[in-house]
Amino acid sequence: MKARDSVKNYDSKIREYVNYSYRQSKNACKNYGPRPAGSDSEKELRKHLVSELETCASEVKTEGFAFAKTSSFSENIFTLLFLVLAVALVVLECFGIFPDETIPAIGSAAFVILGVANLFTGFTSKIFAKKAESENIFAIRKADNEAAKRLILLANSDSALKRKFTTLPFMIVTTIGFVVTIVMMFLNAAFDLFSTVPGLKFASLALILFIPFALIPVFADSKEYSEGASKNLSGSFASIAVLKYLKDNGIEMPSLEIDVLITSAHEYDSAGAKAFAKAHSDDFKDIPTIFVNLDSIAGEETNLGIISTKTTEKAVEFISDGAQDAGNEIGESSLQGKYTPDCSAFSAIGFDTCALTSLSADYSKTPDTFEDMKVKTIETALKTVVSGVFLYEEK
Repeated sequence: MKARDSVKNYDSKIREYVNYSYRQSKNACKNYGPRPAGSDSEKELRKHLVSELETCASEVKTEGFAFAKTSSFSENIFTLLFLVLAVALVVLECFGIFPDETIPAIGSAAFVILGVANLFTGFTSKIFAKKAESENIFAIRKADNEAAKRLILLANSDSALKRKFTTLPFMIVTTIGFVVTIVMMFLNAAFDLFSTVPGLKFASLALILFIPFALIPVFADSKEYSEGASKNLSGSFASIAVLKYLKDNGIEMPSLEIDVLITSAHEYDSAGAKAFAKAHSDDFKDIPTIFVNLDSIAGEETNLGIISTKTTEKAVEFISDGAQDAGNEIGESSLQGKYTPDCSAFSAIGFDTCALTSLSADYSKTPDTFEDMKVKTIETALKTVVSGVFLYEEK
């Protein structure tokens, strides 16, 4: 059976659930406001999400986890410290303060490498990050007979931290500083460069100019959070709307189990999704399982697209087939390779995953209030997913 044949007046009926997703997102913005992961406002939203899921799922539970609450300070302070130390070693060596030129060259290179690693992965930021706790929500809609396959709709409940400015230009200049420093160190160690070309002793002082470029990103946070209307109340309530549509209209899925996973701490390196993936890495291997991440589906419809992952074939097929059946054209997102959705945590442990998103390339600069939500985009996404559910059940 096709989705459009599941009820009379399918288009008008599906709009009821589109309106449900929009109204719930709008009311959540008004009632709970910005929702930092682990905050009281997110806890109140989580209670509401649980109560909504309990009306349409067989089982609903929450699971706590701990995470590191990073900031621009914690993410960038080590980069700054390493760059300052590396530049200091270069300058001191230029003026012959060290008796053995190889030792500072190797030491400086080591600090530079660590600094670059921190710049791109943030692994040392956890030393300065605040410890926090939050919860994931997991709801199960059991198959009406025996489950032969499983679909997990994935979204998140926390809203994004606003930044005063983008740190990318400063990161690029800082990286150039790292590269120049490491090249100078090794050339000097190999060819006694500073003795051969005395002018470089004074030119090396210019490396100090790179330090402010590593300093400025430390203060990039505004300490304000967005309402998170599209990112990602829209995905959370659209996921619930799928279950409500099936429940309210008495539609059976004989062999398909449909689950909804709403994670927290997406803004902190997908901490909630990674915690859930770690805790349940073997729990979903009993039957074929795919994850479809509804990540911000209330932006401009022209931006609606798919972000694929390392293991993505069946999940992308789910979206593509659903879109075709619903009469929608959905291709690859412009954020492919530039944005990491929560579903990547499950792709990393071998599950088939993808994300459907309407985020634009400059999503970090665009407002995210309920006034900015596009109902038509929610409708396109919801029709695509509902159609995908019926097709997936038939296979």
